Amino acid sequence: MVRPSHDPDPPTTPKGHKPWRGHWREDPMQWSVPLMTFGRLSMRVHVVFVLFVAFELVLSVSGARLGLAHVAAALGALALNVVLREVCRALAAQSLGAEPMPVVLWPLGSLSSHGVPGPRLARMVVAMSGIAIGAALSVTLAGVLLLAGLSQELVFFNPLDPAAVAARIGSTGTLVLWWAYAVTLLVTLLNLIPIFPLDAGRLIEAAVADRSVRRAGILLAARVGMVVALVLFVAAMTASLERVMGLSVFGGMICWFERRRAEFIAEPGRPEWRALGGNRRDLHRELDPLERLEADLDALEAPDLDLEPDSAPPCDEKPDNCNPEAQADAEVDGILAKITRSGLESLSREERATLDAARERKLRGKNRGGDAPNNPRNH
Repeated sequence: MVRPSHDPDPPTTPKGHKPWRGHWREDPMQWSVPLMTFGRLSMRVHVVFVLFVAFELVLSVSGARLGLAHVAAALGALALNVVLREVCRALAAQSLGAEPMPVVLWPLGSLSSHGVPGPRLARMVVAMSGIAIGAALSVTLAGVLLLAGLSQELVFFNPLDPAAVAARIGSTGTLVLWWAYAVTLLVTLLNLIPIFPLDAGRLIEAAVADRSVRRAGILLAARVGMVVALVLFVAAMTASLERVMGLSVFGGMICWFERRRAEFIAEPGRPEWRALGGNRRDLHRELDPLERLEADLDALEAPDLDLEPDSAPPCDEKPDNCNPEAQADAEVDGILAKITRSGLESLSREERATLDAARERKLRGKNRGGDAPNNPRNH
């Protein structure tokens, strides 16, 4: 249980807690290390990618894989493929008005979602851009391999079992080109699985999400993804596909985390909804999407407001008699609106600190006397 601070002017965050550090500890999708930055685009590598590369190299040396040359060619092709497709996706998103944010890479693409404003079609185009790039590269590389003299059985094969074909590749140059084709084809096909954080899962989110309320698309895509992850795990276990089993487990976890993020927007705390005197599900059934958004923001705002109707206006309206609490509430409103547009990952360190401070005010208010009878929101 978090103890409230009794300092008259407490810090913006709990003692000994840094908002950014607390965030990445609680969000495994942010467990990453910097890779590169150029212009407005910064890229990071998730620890899953680092561990995947390390284990594949160790297994290649131990003899459990084809060999170091094959594994090195495959991993190099995978890294180049993922960077290329996600750079193109990020640039496309920024050209459509998305705010620049770090792109976190993992072996099948990116764990970051781009909050693209505007029409639904624009968001769907960004979600599908990775698959489109992969399909174009796969067709191009297949044509190059056929022109280089490779037989059709070396080009058209089971992408889930490339080792059976790779052992028949002779020259080093052809081997590198073949692995680039095999990896591109595999990454593209796997991204057709409707599960977060794969492209098909992002496509469901983009197709369903309302222009102002992103929550509906995330919730539907997360629910579909968790069901698909379970089915995929059972199928992969039956077929002895260890990597696909790992993908299903990881995808199921990401779907769960994305669902919790969406529920934070809709339901930051059940006691706050009860304080409003109603049931959240009943309330949402009675409101249209825009009214539901306003109700969600009010629910986040309600525990922190303890103002009388005739309280002073914010500082920007009346500088000589400013109200710091009203100004802080207005700042929180702007942050909450940004969450609904672009998700929690779009927040800066300062914005996270502001939300932490608002949470502390809420906890202090509850411990001082619970629901005040004179608070107009309790009637």
